[in-house]
Amino acid sequence: MALQLDRMTFDEVKEYLRRGPGIAILPAGATEQHGVHGALGTDTFAATCIALKVAERVNGVVLPALAYGNSTGHRHWPGTIGLSPSLLASLARTVCEACIEHGFSVVLMISGHRGNDPALDVAATEARRDRRAHVLSMSYQDANKGRIHEIVGNLRGGLPAEDIRYGSDGHGGAVESSIAMVYDAAGFRPEKFAKPDRRLADARRELKAASRYDH
Repeated sequence: MALQLDRMTFDEVKEYLRRGPGIAILPAGATEQHGVHGALGTDTFAATCIALKVAERVNGVVLPALAYGNSTGHRHWPGTIGLSPSLLASLARTVCEACIEHGFSVVLMISGHRGNDPALDVAATEARRDRRAHVLSMSYQDANKGRIHEIVGNLRGGLPAEDIRYGSDGHGGAVESSIAMVYDAAGFRPEKFAKPDRRLADARRELKAASRYDH
């Protein structure tokens, strides 16, 4: 079972840092619409689910998730609460620097929301300037192409083979919804789910430069 920082006492953290590998894992999600079928916390749930599985494998400590992200493009939907990229970068950097100050040698930020990625990259770059620790940032969606089952195991109901091969089927798709539901199924309405149209996502993957846009 993975260690979770907010469920540990300070002396347990101290002992972990003395005897363990010193790996802190920060899930970074969002509170934003995910269609009529998906909970607003989908990205946070999915990132946390992945972080817990990774922590089990590397004897890491999972930090409390960042539940708000850069959700500018979804702000028109009720319930969406977002942070500016600069505020998100500052918040994530502060968390990373606190971990480094206490003696963690590695801080890994795992994003469940694509909109967070640029800000988290800035946070990682700034937090590791003194070279006392490795600070890494990644989106689990970039690491799961064909291999997500290696981390999450057998999900309830399984994932369609097409989705596993594809890696991620986009915002509110079956992959992230299924992973999020493993963490907490409350708030999901599977009966309303429809097969996603992947044409736009495929077109964006062909771009040579990263696309940043707002709705």
